[in-house]
Amino acid sequence: MSAGLPEEKRKIRVAVIFGGQSDEHDVSLRSAETVMSALDPAEYEVVKIGITRDGHWLTQGDPLAELAAASPMFHLSDGQSIAPAPTGSSSALAMPSLEQEQIDIVFPVLHGP
Repeated sequence: MSAGLPEEKRKIRVAVIFGGQSDEHDVSLRSAETVMSALDPAEYEVVKIGITRDGHWLTQGDPLAELAAASPMFHLSDGQSIAPAPTGSSSALAMPSLEQEQIDIVFPVLHGP
């Protein structure tokens, strides 16, 4: 460690996987939202990985916002959305290549079979 500037601590990168093809897709989104909000942003960097109802993996943009926009669990009874608007765009992939990303922990938040 050199004198002067303190060494910056690297954040732990946590891949949170949510969504999926089961009937519990919407519950998985809500659970992922809870898990991600509980992670201290000073300690953890969240990498969001969503799986659509038809099995495509979303790794770009904001997969949670994109999937929540189509989920009835994230809408009020009058049809108004309570989910954040999607930002950017997602790419649907057969399976993401996580080798390019340094991931320290994978937290699967998938429900159902």
